Amino acid sequence: KSDHIIFGSFNEIKKINDSVIKIWSNILCQVPNSKLFLISYKFNDNEFKSLFIEKFLNKDVKINQLIFENGCDRKALLSKYNLIDIALDTFPYNGGTTTLEALWMCVPTLVMKGRSFLSKCGESINISLGLNDWIAENNDDYIWKAINFSKNIDKIQKTKSYLINNRNKFKIF
Repeated sequence: KSDHIIFGSFNEIKKINDSVIKIWSNILCQVPNSKLFLISYKFNDNEFKSLFIEKFLNKDVKINQLIFENGCDRKALLSKYNLIDIALDTFPYNGGTTTLEALWMCVPTLVMKGRSFLSKCGESINISLGLNDWIAENNDDYIWKAINFSKNIDKIQKTKSYLINNRNKFKIF
């Protein structure tokens, strides 16, 4: 749809820890013209937003790669998924509702395989939907998959079509 890939995460901002920022920054630096779209009510606080942006800039991400929006109501939030090509789940604390919403809005969601209950939610959701290839085994695999999926628009479209065509068949939605 455009000359760039938009990654996104609407997870709770407290789940975006330094390890997640490091991995996401690595991805952004390796995918030309990529952007990261984040939404949080915390971005209403300009000081917090500036400090958060700085964490990405310190990892060589360019300011024009970051799209930060303040929180919004549920209807507006769901419509924002239409702007994302690939959702990136957080780790070790995955999204539950957020991952389900992304997939319900037919956005392929890359998740990290977990080792505990709190880190297995995204993995369980993707397994239930038959999206095993969207589950990363470790940090390197997460980076590799994000980069390679972003280069394969056909794969992204096929996954979106799969989600659209099977939306009403999935028992978890």
